[in-house]
Amino acid sequence: MNHSRTRKDIENNIQNCKQYVKDLCYEYMEYERQYLHEGRGNSDTKSKLYNRWKSEEENQKKIIEKYEDELRAYDKGKDAYQNFQMRQKKQQITDRLNEFRNTINYYEKEIDQYYSNIRWCKDQYKEEVYYSGLRRYQGYLEETKKDIVRYINETYSNGHHILLEKASSFISFGFLSEAIECYDKLLKAEPNNITCLTKKIEALNMLQRYKESIECYEKLLKYEPNNKSFLEGKKRVMSSLKSKHNDDTKQALKGIFFVVLGLILGSTAGGLLFAFISAYTIAFLVIVAVVLLIFLLNDGAGCGTIIGTAVVCGFVFTLLFILFDEVFALKTSIIIGSIIGGIIGAFIGAIKGFD
Repeated sequence: MNHSRTRKDIENNIQNCKQYVKDLCYEYMEYERQYLHEGRGNSDTKSKLYNRWKSEEENQKKIIEKYEDELRAYDKGKDAYQNFQMRQKKQQITDRLNEFRNTINYYEKEIDQYYSNIRWCKDQYKEEVYYSGLRRYQGYLEETKKDIVRYINETYSNGHHILLEKASSFISFGFLSEAIECYDKLLKAEPNNITCLTKKIEALNMLQRYKESIECYEKLLKYEPNNKSFLEGKKRVMSSLKSKHNDDTKQALKGIFFVVLGLILGSTAGGLLFAFISAYTIAFLVIVAVVLLIFLLNDGAGCGTIIGTAVVCGFVFTLLFILFDEVFALKTSIIIGSIIGGIIGAFIGAIKGFD
């Protein structure tokens, strides 16, 4: 039989494992002889050698058992041996995915800890350190997720028989869109695959893509029109879709309400503020100049820019007073203030309402 590893190779591996344990045993016994009869060495080293020997003895026993299983599978024939290799491959994939899962759990715990530290931190320097650590672990987490997707794509073939397993691996990490792509590939080749359709529905529901989920149920009902489970599932999804539409409508109305409220309050406040600036330009400029000086001395560049803009507005209104009458200048100020205030108020309202 033509196997990737010959029977002789497997037997040699078993002998190597046994010889490795013997070498450790000889090493310990020689050290013990020197320690007891020649007074050389120390008890700590002797204890470490003994523990190492016994630990490796147990590990090698497990490895030998796997090799012996491989030998038995080899002796049963090519198909049995290939099945054995497939089981080994699946176990390797499972172990690697578990390593990824443990890594993600670790990073998420660290991120939660940094958020907690930032929430209760009162020291600015420490807060900057925490933010730096938070960004670093968020980067690690994103890179790990990319590595997982890359590993799954490289490990699993696109054969129809393996796509369900590939999709299941994606779902276990929450990569629902990637899983749906696998289901779509399989359904192109096997459009009446009931298992694939039901699993695709589960993924679509988790993403709240209810319309696509209903389409899948309709396909299922073509194959099994009297299936109670499919009929009830379709009703549940239709109910979820209706509920989602209601929630979206409520959110839209809430957003419009806050935009209108922000527009009214912002335009009113802006008009009053700019009217005050126009009516009391000189006093306003003096106050602004003092505040601007304080902020600049404290390195408040951003605030200084804003106040500087207000000073420019004050000079513009002063110019309006000089060139035109007071009533015109006041009206112009109120209009400009209302427009600017309304825009800012509507923007803030949109953020609040559509959050």
